[in-house]
Amino acid sequence: MRGPWNLVPAEDMEVVAPGGEIRGTVKAHFAGNVIIVPDKMADVRTGDEMRRRLPNGNDDVFVVTEPTFFNTRGMAPHYQIKFRRAGTEPHHKGGNFTINVTGTNSRVNINSIDNSINITSDDD
Repeated sequence: MRGPWNLVPAEDMEVVAPGGEIRGTVKAHFAGNVIIVPDKMADVRTGDEMRRRLPNGNDDVFVVTEPTFFNTRGMAPHYQIKFRRAGTEPHHKGGNFTINVTGTNSRVNINSIDNSINITSDDD
């Protein structure tokens, strides 16, 4: 069964949880002030980010404010997702993406060069 949103081409969108993990990629249609996801098994929750890749390589970022599932007669099952626009970020940076590091001499360098020298000692 088709929905009226099929008049708008589907785009791949990543669903990113508030903790930074990528829940998955869904096909989505933009329909004015909502995003339509015609996948009844999609895992999209309030607070998640939905990100679509722009032709320039950046991500267009939307924060989910109200995901609602519809299973009405005469239309295919789908989610209508209300959102607020969060802006544009470099691909896989900013927003909900989280980097966790542990262990001796752990570090993260983003767009920088680390010229440090580290010395550790396990003396007890």
